[in-house]
Amino acid sequence: MHKSFTQILPLLLLSLTLLSCTQPAEKTLRIYEQEKVMMGTVMKIKAVAKGDSEEKTEESFDAAFRKISALESELSEWQQPASPVSEVNRKAGIERVEVPEAVVTVTQKALDIAEVTGGRSM
Repeated sequence: MHKSFTQILPLLLLSLTLLSCTQPAEKTLRIYEQEKVMMGTVMKIKAVAKGDSEEKTEESFDAAFRKISALESELSEWQQPASPVSEVNRKAGIERVEVPEAVVTVTQKALDIAEVTGGRSM
């Protein structure tokens, strides 16, 4: 099962912060960042870690972007014609479709936000 992106990102940032705490105190902090175009927008991840944490930070960024890519494959209705969301759209009102947990989680979050905002854009 996949956790939603909103659950993974805080854990990634916490992990990177804790990672920085394990280094000697005399090391200076450094801001690391990477960005990629994914899900139809620019995804940017920033982390603050000790200056000698570059390799571990890069590995964490790679893991986060792989997770986002996996979620994009499951949630995309425009990029992946065989994605679960595309299948739901094709079979709506015709037959039941099993979907991954990530689709359920994101759909529920969207419904929660729609309820709080009355369906208005933020």
